[in-house]
Amino acid sequence: MINQLKTLLYFFGDLRPKICSRFLHARRSRHIEYSAALSDSEKTPYIEHVEKVLQNNDFFSRFRKDYEYRHILEHVSYKQGLAYIEKINVYGEDPTIFSEFIRRTRGQGKPREYNYKKIGLVSPTILRYLATLVEIRHLFALDYNPVVAEVGIGFAGQISTFLEYLNPGEICTYDLPQVQELASRYLQLVLSSTDVTKVKHEDIYDIQFKETDLVISNYAFSELPEKIQREYIEKLFINSSAGYLMMNSGRTNYTGRSSGKLSLSEILELLPGSSVFEESPKTGPDNYLIIWGNVGKPLS
Repeated sequence: MINQLKTLLYFFGDLRPKICSRFLHARRSRHIEYSAALSDSEKTPYIEHVEKVLQNNDFFSRFRKDYEYRHILEHVSYKQGLAYIEKINVYGEDPTIFSEFIRRTRGQGKPREYNYKKIGLVSPTILRYLATLVEIRHLFALDYNPVVAEVGIGFAGQISTFLEYLNPGEICTYDLPQVQELASRYLQLVLSSTDVTKVKHEDIYDIQFKETDLVISNYAFSELPEKIQREYIEKLFINSSAGYLMMNSGRTNYTGRSSGKLSLSEILELLPGSSVFEESPKTGPDNYLIIWGNVGKPLS
């Protein structure tokens, strides 16, 4: 009952900032000529908000609470959190094994958190990252100390789960400098400094040829413009033994994100041996999963 009441209060609490955000975005779009080279998130006030967070310790302490950040990266609902717990269970793992990790991440950045049975208070966004971690561990036979790359890292929520449970030798991140700085600060809060040194930041728009054991992207590669998508495939993806791309463009276009992006058929042609599956749980009408190098089959 408390969780349902929270959901209702959050809904009404978001009405005013949502209206203001849409108004400001519409006004912004009239004055800014968006380049085809920009990612979807760069066409919103997201990066401006990240810069403010980096300049103010008080903002940083609650960066996951602000609407402009939440509607990009912190919008997983209470019910979706339940579905991610069920996903972990279906893969045969007990969500309570992550209790210590959840305790250390609890409240960091002041996210919206709910009480889940046997798990306690946790952000549903963290549950999504943990469910993705579990799925990846079941899909791929990764060697000890794998080299992992992530395109689009947010606040490093997914990276933190990899550092804690995958024991990677190195993680290469691809994102804008401001986002990478925010991610580094978050990792310093929740992990040891020796873990953080495994993270190597790369320029999102200056991709170099690199061989990795696993490349992952949660809804970020699919929001890049076509030219940059092609570079990632050519220089990073085809040189990776395995890949896990959660997509929200290219197959359908209910949300309007597919304009200026590679189509699914083009991606599959450029990535021989890749397969397409439904997102599980389904959290968006355009969402689906591309994997290659798999040794198992994801939930569908």
